[in-house]
Amino acid sequence: MLLNVVDSFNGKNGTETYVWWCRLVHYFGNAGYTLLVVALCLASIDRYHATSRNARLRQRSSMKVATFSVSIVTLISLLLSIPDLLYWYIDNSFGEPKCVNVSTIYSTYNMYFLGLVVYSFGTLILLIIVGVLTYYNLKNVQHASHPNRTAVISVGATAHTASMITSIPNNNHSIIQQNDTQQAMNISKQRIDTQFSVMLILEINGTETYLWWCKLVNYSGDAGYTLLLLALCLGSIDRYHATSRNARLRQRSSMKVATISVTIITLISLLLAIPDLLYWYIDNSFGYPICIYDSTFYLIYSSYFLGVFLNMFASLSLLLIFGVLTYYNLKSVQHASVRDRTAVINVGTTAHTASMNTGIPNNNNGNHTIIQQNDTQQSMKISKQRIDTQFSVMLILEILCYAFATVPQCIQFIYAQATVNYIRSDMSQAIKGFFVNLIYVIGCTPLCTSFYIYYFSSSTYRQNIKKILCKKRQIWPRHN
Repeated sequence: MLLNVVDSFNGKNGTETYVWWCRLVHYFGNAGYTLLVVALCLASIDRYHATSRNARLRQRSSMKVATFSVSIVTLISLLLSIPDLLYWYIDNSFGEPKCVNVSTIYSTYNMYFLGLVVYSFGTLILLIIVGVLTYYNLKNVQHASHPNRTAVISVGATAHTASMITSIPNNNHSIIQQNDTQQAMNISKQRIDTQFSVMLILEINGTETYLWWCKLVNYSGDAGYTLLLLALCLGSIDRYHATSRNARLRQRSSMKVATISVTIITLISLLLAIPDLLYWYIDNSFGYPICIYDSTFYLIYSSYFLGVFLNMFASLSLLLIFGVLTYYNLKSVQHASVRDRTAVINVGTTAHTASMNTGIPNNNNGNHTIIQQNDTQQSMKISKQRIDTQFSVMLILEILCYAFATVPQCIQFIYAQATVNYIRSDMSQAIKGFFVNLIYVIGCTPLCTSFYIYYFSSSTYRQNIKKILCKKRQIWPRHN
């Protein structure tokens, strides 16, 4: 975030006013970039260890080693950036205050040691060497898996042939089955390691080279985010129908209706993102290719219609309305279930009291049976209500999280439009840039908090997660 603040509006970032801010910004900027580069090298080394056929090297690819290594590289990054705290200062000789450094030692250190050795040649050579070694490890692992499988099958085939000739029973089928299971587990792990390794070796997104990829990345991003919001709105409407006391509304909460609705909103999301395929292009006028757009129509469509109307006001209003209605439905259902249970018990109690007063025999067994049947029905209803309640609470919490993330964006957008012509000082520009980036980070929280919301709000969800993660090992009997 500090890097975004440094590059914020009109070059005003507050480093021209406070010397501590001048030094701190450059310190964290260099420390963060150094940590990024060193962490990338660390990850490439970890992939080399994870894909190695040497068991001792594979043991180094563990969480304990990773934690220790990350701590070391973080400390190294902070130490390498200490000169930023010593040599940056505010100079007023240019007619206006500027955050500069004029030290020859710092320039040599920053340009040759950090720039060339750490960031350029050293990192590049290390990544290429370890990347090539990882590539050959992957090739060796893939080739090794086939000979192992062939060897075991050959052993089984030879034993089977010998059994046919000598009439001695063959017991190698179980060995082949066990080897198949082990091979399947090894292949699954190899695929995961291969995916991570390819991502680290390439580290290219392709939008600067291929026009179709430039358009497709932005199209998929907008379509996916729109689908996310529409699906959340659809889920809130479904929870309102599922918790309603009206039978006709409850019938709308079905798999058939959900399938049709999901198909419709998917089509709508794909259609709304079509302008991304038309207006994004690759521009070379900056001296290097970059994927951008310069259409005023697309800017208005993307900012005002998609960004403000659809993603902020419309979706937020819809979610809040149906969230409140669902909450009141849950309250009314809980009160109604208590009244039904009390009414049935009162029927049995009244009949027993009337029998005692009039002397007329009371069919206690019949009343007891009625109460038992009602208890069974009530338990089934309560079980279903609990499930609906958990689903609804999970959705309401997600709606609140989305509202918490979206409301600041709405306020910031209104404020930006109202003060677009105001002249600001350097410090006010820096403060504005800081809050804009802070609001952007808050706006991204709904994309990564769904799991935590579901986990902390639903006991059933926690139990299912525990079953998946803590599944006991099954011991399969050996077939003779």
